[in-house]
Amino acid sequence: MRKKQQKWKPRSDRYLFTTLLAIEFLMSFTFLGYIHIEPISITIAYIPILIAGCFLGAGQATAIGLFFGLSSMYKASAYYVMPLDKVFSPFLSGYPLGSLLLSVGTRALFGWLVGMLFMLAKKLRHPRIGIGVVSALSPKVHSILVYSAMEFLFPELGYNFAYAFHADQPWPIIIRNFGNMKNNILSDFQ
Repeated sequence: MRKKQQKWKPRSDRYLFTTLLAIEFLMSFTFLGYIHIEPISITIAYIPILIAGCFLGAGQATAIGLFFGLSSMYKASAYYVMPLDKVFSPFLSGYPLGSLLLSVGTRALFGWLVGMLFMLAKKLRHPRIGIGVVSALSPKVHSILVYSAMEFLFPELGYNFAYAFHADQPWPIIIRNFGNMKNNILSDFQ
């Protein structure tokens, strides 16, 4: 019985890893992973990285983070992105190495960091509390990494790590855009 369980676990890990990669693919290339609000898109496509970090480990979370970074770099090279999303594209930013580090490097680093934090949380006296804390703080960690890289690599944009702590910052933009959209729809019917 013991040998059967040892063989089953790696196979289930591969299935979970493949499923998370597929989910990451869907989130990265459909409307599910990004909220397009000017001046820069907001993403929730890091969720599969969190799940991989919690259940699979740092290596698999880094691999999914690498895939997320490559897909965000590809998506930033498209014509329909927000104006500041172009800094994630090595073809449109004017600084290819900086864009590569920003889009791929920060996401791979995030995957590794989250995997290591989950590993440490599981060793705590109360691992469920530690896992909950890591899960709650991970979106901020992702934002801090991306905004810090933007500050270091693209200082002319004016972003810095402090933008990661303004959770309410996009909401006035969302409300304003929704109001403009509502007014445009109403004016079409008059």
